[in-house]
Amino acid sequence: MHQPLRLGSIEVSVVCEGYSAFALDDEMPGEEVDWAAERARTPWAYVDDRSWAWHVHAFVVRGPRGTAVIDTGVGAYPPYRPWAPGSGATAAAAFEA
Repeated sequence: MHQPLRLGSIEVSVVCEGYSAFALDDEMPGEEVDWAAERARTPWAYVDDRSWAWHVHAFVVRGPRGTAVIDTGVGAYPPYRPWAPGSGATAAAAFEA
């Protein structure tokens, strides 16, 4: 559990909305990835040698005038294969919107 961040009278908390262990074999299909190097760089992101920890978070902001839940969503990408040609919006297109 993350501790809330306090900025004066404002408090920001992280809320875990979901979690799943995703198989590395399903990530970056057709691409060469050195998963051992990736695990060495970011060990907290992996469940074991074959899967990574997928977390979905939102934020709760509390202040003297009320409380808000902020969920940034998945962005302009479809929910799968955002790197694949023809899969939908690009990162550049997301910033043009």
